Amino acid sequence: MKSWLPYLLIGLAIAGFYWYRYRTAPNLQWSEIEVTARDGSVSTLDKFTSGHPVILHFYATWCGPCMKELREIKNQWPEIGSKIPPIIFLTDDPMEKINTIANDLPGEISVYKINSLKNIGVYTIPTTYLLNKKGEIIWSQVDPCNWNDPAFIQKINDLLNS
Repeated sequence: MKSWLPYLLIGLAIAGFYWYRYRTAPNLQWSEIEVTARDGSVSTLDKFTSGHPVILHFYATWCGPCMKELREIKNQWPEIGSKIPPIIFLTDDPMEKINTIANDLPGEISVYKINSLKNIGVYTIPTTYLLNKKGEIIWSQVDPCNWNDPAFIQKINDLLNS
């Protein structure tokens, strides 16, 4: 009976690796992430992550759940837009797709290109971060957020009041 034990341990180690890699939001270094604006200007993400709360949202246009969430944010914007901090959308999509998405979103939402989601450690999208004024992660989620959920809205309110 003990002959299966090593296989079980190996299986658990592999499952743990995949859970950590694909189901937890990575702890990113904002100063190391280069972003390109739609006008071609380049900066690092820390430019947007200090001095005020911000929501960072990693997505891709080929991701069905990402696009569903983008539509939800767009539809909810008249109700939530004035109640939330700035949202910055980040993707490694081609600039043509970024422009299409950005043109369809409210003007208060910024969309930036990064070189590679995988190179910065974002393996699962959508991934969302709520950052406080100091650029510290106060909440993160892998998978779509429910922008109608009172608990999620409370997290955003807590962010604004921190």
